[in-house]
Amino acid sequence: MIWILYIAVCIFHLWTIFTQQATLTYWSKPLLMPILMLIVWKSTQLKTIYSKYLFWGVFCGWLGDMFLQGQGVLFFIFGLLSFLVGHLFYIALYSFEVQKLRATHFIMEQPYLIIPFLAFWIYIIMLLSPQESEFPKAPIYLYAFIIIIMLIMAINRKYAATKISWILVIVGSFLFVISDFSIAIQLFFGKFAFGRIFTMSTYLTAQGLIVLGVIKNKSLQLS
Repeated sequence: MIWILYIAVCIFHLWTIFTQQATLTYWSKPLLMPILMLIVWKSTQLKTIYSKYLFWGVFCGWLGDMFLQGQGVLFFIFGLLSFLVGHLFYIALYSFEVQKLRATHFIMEQPYLIIPFLAFWIYIIMLLSPQESEFPKAPIYLYAFIIIIMLIMAINRKYAATKISWILVIVGSFLFVISDFSIAIQLFFGKFAFGRIFTMSTYLTAQGLIVLGVIKNKSLQLS
């Protein structure tokens, strides 16, 4: 039932963006992540460190959403830092899942898998470096590195998660990267058609899939 509420509020929020209902967009955005936080709490009762990491990761997403409602560089930096901390919670969660189950590190078995991710990070730096912007680039490069590490650690869960959990978290983490990459493109190269809807739809799907995937990991008792 709560998942239906989350989907409904997501659809409503995206509709407000599409129809340019600025006031409704502003007031519906703060409702999104708290619903996911409620899902985490009801599903896990926050009894373990893993469920707490998940909860605080989503909370940081909400905090980032709130900061990005503001205008200007300072709000952007605080929003970026909030999401960065959220990704650190997700990285810690994915890492501890593997450690708790004493599972083999999938990435350590096949370290060459890291190469395309590092190449993508370098590509981001090369793409954005020549561009003029009021937004500082160093924090963006750091953030890009952290979120790519988050995706790598999601892949690394292979032997510590059920198949459905592994797939859901990977897809969610990948969509998070795509969502944030679309923000960077719009910041430095200008807005593109339906860019805001694309960014928010991938972001909301990403957060939902990460939460659902972690909760569905029956190999790890969250409650």
